[in-house]
Amino acid sequence: MTIKEWLQRGIEIEEEIADLQAVNPVVFLDEMNVAVYEQNIKNRIGELYKIKNEILQTVNQVESATLRRLLIKRYIQNLTWEKIAEQLNYSYKHVVHILHPKALSAIKRVLEKD
Repeated sequence: MTIKEWLQRGIEIEEEIADLQAVNPVVFLDEMNVAVYEQNIKNRIGELYKIKNEILQTVNQVESATLRRLLIKRYIQNLTWEKIAEQLNYSYKHVVHILHPKALSAIKRVLEKD
């Protein structure tokens, strides 16, 4: 698993939860299976909190405040690169091509240290 994939785990689970919540299980499941379906969603939400906490603890070990902010905005808040660039007052290109690779390298160093 790459550093980027490790960071994106929370985003993937958020998308999965949104997909599960978009379905009306009553339409195709009986009452017992609806309860199981809803419990599955709750379990995924619990897993999401655990993963985001793990990511956040790792991000908080990055020395640069700018890189920490970028990582939180992208991998915790799931903001677009455009929105991140705007909020950090950098160009889109600078965020994507300069800061993000630096942030990934910083996370790699933290993970290798642990």
